[in-house]
Amino acid sequence: MDDGIGMSPKLLQEAFQFGGSSHKDDPNGIGKFGMGLPNASISQCRRVDVWSWKGGRTFKTFLDVDLIESGEIETVPVPIEEELPTKWLEASKAAQSDSGTLIVWSKLDRVNWKTSKSIYTHSERLVGRMYRHFIQVNKCRILFQSYVQKISLTPSIEKVFKANDPLYLLKNTSLPPLPSPHENDCLFKLFQEPQEIAVDLGDGKLSTVTITYSYVNPECHRSIRALPDIKTEVGGTEWGKHCADNIGISIVRAKRELQLTKILTNGKLQERWWGIEVAFEPALDEFFGVTNNK
Repeated sequence: MDDGIGMSPKLLQEAFQFGGSSHKDDPNGIGKFGMGLPNASISQCRRVDVWSWKGGRTFKTFLDVDLIESGEIETVPVPIEEELPTKWLEASKAAQSDSGTLIVWSKLDRVNWKTSKSIYTHSERLVGRMYRHFIQVNKCRILFQSYVQKISLTPSIEKVFKANDPLYLLKNTSLPPLPSPHENDCLFKLFQEPQEIAVDLGDGKLSTVTITYSYVNPECHRSIRALPDIKTEVGGTEWGKHCADNIGISIVRAKRELQLTKILTNGKLQERWWGIEVAFEPALDEFFGVTNNK
């Protein structure tokens, strides 16, 4: 559930169609290919219902794999006017915003993580890394809630996602706090000033690729290693294990991470002690060969 700009009935129906997008001509927007909502949903479940509202009116449509397979529906149903289900509005503990969207997955058949705790742990790590630049500057706030169904939906987990920075140059992230005297330091430091490479798009237009390099702060590493309760190498500590989950080169498009790739790494855990981010804008999608699933 979000408090974004919402969708009109026409856009809501198009959003369910593979390849349907209103951002195809936006050179700077995150969305472009029209694959996000249907692809993400069907990868996890067999039915998805969506309500979207703006201008005082709420519309709903859905996608149901079973109904498509049986031949009962052949296209995305035309959105109908329908109010948000009370239980979801009450469970969110938030007043309905002036505009926004609610997505409900059901008939879950491909979810890898089965408990709410594991869903939270894995999704914060992944989503927090993908959207770290937005979270860090408060352009988005992601609240995770899970519920126990008794008489009503009662929250059992309620936490806000923190940014997960594979370069370890940001502060107040999901990395556990560093020990004294480095509480206000970052675990990594900048290797050199970010490298900027201008790419010629033709017609006199340029777009810039920015590459940022970081490596572990030797002083922080030594301080962790010197802690009295450290019985293993730094790699075995909570900080080392966090870094081990972020090995690789982060490919960032329009400030959102597309992939953390292990290309150019040797597969060894020593690779955890450096980070590289390659950032570019959607104008370079063709140059980088970005596909419709990003």
